[in-house]
Amino acid sequence: MSRDSTTIFAAFFCICSLAVAGIEPSLSGSWSTPEKPGGSFTLFLTQTGDAVTGYHTAIAHRGNRIDAILAEDGNPSITGTFTNGVARVNFKSGYSDVTGQAEIVLKDGMVTWTILHKSSGGCYIPEHAVLHRDKSK
Repeated sequence: MSRDSTTIFAAFFCICSLAVAGIEPSLSGSWSTPEKPGGSFTLFLTQTGDAVTGYHTAIAHRGNRIDAILAEDGNPSITGTFTNGVARVNFKSGYSDVTGQAEIVLKDGMVTWTILHKSSGGCYIPEHAVLHRDKSK
């Protein structure tokens, strides 16, 4: 076998091994709802193994209400675990002291955010949102 053939075979073997191993796509990256005049929702997620952490930005009422916790603010606003395409996370509002639990489902290159429970108070994080991976970030 020539050197080029060996390299190609090794690369093909690695790719096939990863596919057979069932490596899950990662939640890591920036995810956003399509832009709308009234507002938007963005998640900045990092996945390490089955652990998920992240930050959020929710803009509502045409920009008059912003609910955000960013990396430069300190502790993540989102923490949880990711198994079989589903993350169960705890979240904290940046607008108020509202906390809660949400589910993030990764399927077909999109994530679906659904709040399962939250404490009472003012919060502009949406109850449900479909987000797409930001290609530019």
